[in-house]
Amino acid sequence: LAQASIADLFFYGLIIGLAFVASLLIVGYIVALVKKQPAERYASAEAMADGDYSRRVTATSQGEVGTRARSFHDMAAKLDRVEGIAAWAEMLRDTMAGSGGLEQSIIATAGVAPPAIRRDVVRLAARLERERLAPSLREFADELDDPSGDLVVAALILGSPEFQRQ
Repeated sequence: LAQASIADLFFYGLIIGLAFVASLLIVGYIVALVKKQPAERYASAEAMADGDYSRRVTATSQGEVGTRARSFHDMAAKLDRVEGIAAWAEMLRDTMAGSGGLEQSIIATAGVAPPAIRRDVVRLAARLERERLAPSLREFADELDDPSGDLVVAALILGSPEFQRQ
């Protein structure tokens, strides 16, 4: 009976020790996750400060940290889009200064537009093949759904020969 008790105590001690080690591993994993996200957000913020808006933060939780990570991601995407619109407007300006009109410049810059708006610009170029400039640009502004895009499109419409003739 005394030996059975010692064996039972050894078994229970082993189980408790394994549970303790497992809990330490789980706590270590959680701490690593919590520490990783602020470091990732910090690195992304540094990249954005340097003008790289393509960096994103992954949201792995549904709590406050995850909500903040998603907000940071959305902000970076919006900044990337605004930067893309500005860069594309400069491309249009440079292309128009060196060659033909607005429609030709839009078509010429479609394939090299910034990645954040390239798909929208390609659709605009395709739309210009079958529609007039002003309606195509208005639809483009709706697709961009961005105040900066609205300003660029308004300037393009107001400066277009089609508008000047009216």
